[in-house]
Amino acid sequence: MMNKKINSMIFVIAATLGNLLIIALLVIPPLWIYMTFIAASANELVTTIAVLVIFLGPIIGTYPIYNFLMKKANQKFGLEKYLEPSFKSKKSGSKSA
Repeated sequence: MMNKKINSMIFVIAATLGNLLIIALLVIPPLWIYMTFIAASANELVTTIAVLVIFLGPIIGTYPIYNFLMKKANQKFGLEKYLEPSFKSKKSGSKSA
């Protein structure tokens, strides 16, 4: 059985690749539709705004999708027992100077 640090590294890499795939799936279809049907007749301002929305929208939109998928994966597989915590909590009772 692999240790928790290796599992965590593999999980982070796989989750990052999955997130990039989600972004690609949310960028490519609207970009294709825009380039095929609208771009030839649109002016420069419309094109600028459309490209901005087409690229920023999916980046923002992937957060709820990714968050939902991670919650479902955690419920189904109980990831806490296989992964090391990302952030260590500070020891209770320690005082900052």
